Amino acid sequence: MTDRKTIDQITSDELDQLHAENDRLTAELADYDQRIEQLETAAEQHARNTLTVARERESYRKAWKYEQQRRARAEAAIARVQRLADLIEAGAPWTANHGTLAQRIRDALRTDGDRQTATQATDGRDQP
Repeated sequence: MTDRKTIDQITSDELDQLHAENDRLTAELADYDQRIEQLETAAEQHARNTLTVARERESYRKAWKYEQQRRARAEAAIARVQRLADLIEAGAPWTANHGTLAQRIRDALRTDGDRQTATQATDGRDQP
């Protein structure tokens, strides 16, 4: 069997030691419970922070995409103006009319959607 003492064989000092050990273990368990609670709170905060970062990243991606599109439109407008400058330098016949020339430059700077609207409003003048 076992070498455990029965209740009748335990001295009061041994009983005091058992109570002290029980108190120590109970306090240690309470510390572990508190630590678990702290870690759960930290994990919840980490999860919230991760979601926030994911949302911010998506926002930055959208802004980057928008700026890339904007850059492409600006580069296209510059290319249209450069093409127009080449035509002017080559002596295009419509360069004698400064009103038409100014309008062509403005049209070249507009985006494609704006250009279609402007084309309809220019009384059918040729576009570059």
